[in-house]
Amino acid sequence: MKKFLEKNRDLFAVRTENGTLTLLGLLWPLLLENVLRNLMSTVNTALLGRFDEGAVSAVGIASQILNLVLTIHWVISGGASVVISQNLGAGNRKKAAQVATVTLVFVGFLSVAISAIVYIFAEPLLLAMNLAPELLDYGMSYLRITTAFSFFEGIITILSAIARSYGDTKSSMVVMITMNILNAVGSYIVIMRPFETPFVGVAGVAWLKEISILVAFVFFLFLLKNSGLDLDMAAFKAKPFALFWEVLAIGIPQGISFISYNFSQIVSMSFIAEIGMSAVAAMQYVNNIVMYVSMAGSCLGTANGIMLGYLVGSGEFDRAQKVNNINLKMAMGFNAMFSVILFIFRFQILQIFSPEQGTLELAASVLFIDIFVEIGRAMNNIGESALASAGDVRYSMVLNIISCWCLSILFSYIFGIRMGMGLYGCWISFMMDELFRGTMNAVRWKSRKWIKYAESMRQRTAA
Repeated sequence: MKKFLEKNRDLFAVRTENGTLTLLGLLWPLLLENVLRNLMSTVNTALLGRFDEGAVSAVGIASQILNLVLTIHWVISGGASVVISQNLGAGNRKKAAQVATVTLVFVGFLSVAISAIVYIFAEPLLLAMNLAPELLDYGMSYLRITTAFSFFEGIITILSAIARSYGDTKSSMVVMITMNILNAVGSYIVIMRPFETPFVGVAGVAWLKEISILVAFVFFLFLLKNSGLDLDMAAFKAKPFALFWEVLAIGIPQGISFISYNFSQIVSMSFIAEIGMSAVAAMQYVNNIVMYVSMAGSCLGTANGIMLGYLVGSGEFDRAQKVNNINLKMAMGFNAMFSVILFIFRFQILQIFSPEQGTLELAASVLFIDIFVEIGRAMNNIGESALASAGDVRYSMVLNIISCWCLSILFSYIFGIRMGMGLYGCWISFMMDELFRGTMNAVRWKSRKWIKYAESMRQRTAA
C-alpha cells in the first residue's frame, strides 16, 4: 500500500497552510488511535469474561445504550469535520476556527443534558432491552457510571475531529495510548486482584475506565494548547447559531442515520436477548473481534472524508472522484482479507475471552457470514464519508433508515426469532443491510449527483 500511495503521491496529497496533507499521514495515526480505542472494550470484555459471563452480557447491553449517547458526539463531530475541512480547503481559516469553537461549546452543554436523562432512566432502558432481571444490577452500575462521565469522552471526540481537520492526527493517538495503558492496568487490578482495592467487579471496571478517560482528557487539553490549534471565541459575538447550524446541516442527517442504525442495533440486541444470554455474550465477543477487522476500512473512510472535504472546498471534483474510487477498492480489500484471516483462526482468537464451550461455538458460527458483512461495511465507510464531504447527506439518511429497518431489523426477527435460526439468522440480516447500503452509496457517488450539493456548500463557505 505504501508503494502504491508513493507512486500516486500527487493524487493523494493536499497542500494546506499547515503543510501537505497525505492519505498515509492521516491513515496510520487514525488506525493506531482506533485500535487503541477498541482495545479498551476488548480488555474489559476479556477480563469480565473471567469474572462472570453474565457481566459480559449486562455490559454489552448497557454499552449499546452508551453508544447511542456517544453517537450524538460522533455525528456532530463528523459535521464539524466536513465544514472545517471545506473552509480550510477554500482558504477561509477564520471561519474554520469559529466553527470549531462554537461546536465545542454547544456539544459541551448538549452532552451534560443527554447524560442526565440516560442516568435517570437507566433501569427502564435496560429492562426494555430484555436484560435478565438477575443481571440488572451489573447493567445499571456500569451504565450510570459511564454515562455520568460521558461528557469527557464526548469532548475528546469533538477535539479529535477538530484536530484531524487541521491535519493533526498524532495528538489523538498519543491520548489513546495513555488512556489504554491506564484502563488495561486498572481493569486487571480490579478483576484479577493482585492486591486489594476499593474498586470491585463491574462497577470497578467502569470507574477505572472513566478515570482513564478523565486523565486522557486533561492530557489532550495540554497537547492542543501547545499545538497552535485555531479556536476563536469571537465567534460568539458574530452568529454562533448560524455557524452551528452549518455543522448541524451536515450532522443532523448523519445523526439520524447513525441513531437509526444504533437504535436498530439495540432492537436487534433485544431480539438476541430473547434467544438467550449466551447469544448476547456471543454477540459481544464477536463484536469485540470484528471491530479490528473493519478498522482499516473505517479509518480509511475517515481519512477519505477529510481529504475529500479539502478537495471539494477547492473545487477539485474530478480529483475527488478518483481518490474516492481508489479508496473504496482498498477498503473492501482490507476488510475482506482481515475477515477471512479471522475466520480461519476463529477458535484460537475467541478463546482469548475464555467463553463457555457453547458460547464459543455460537460465536464462531457467525464469522463466515461476517466476511460479507465487513465487505459491505467497508463500502459504507467510504461511501458515506464521501457523500458527507460533498454535503449529500440526505440521500444517505433516507437509505440508512429504509435499509436498517426493512432489512436488518425485519429480517433479524424473521430469520432469528420466527424461523429459529438464532444468532446466525440475525447475522444474515446484518449482511443484507450492509451490502445493500454499500451498493446504493456506490451507485450514488458514481452518478455525480453529489456535485450540486458540493457547489452549494462552496457558495456558503465563500459567503
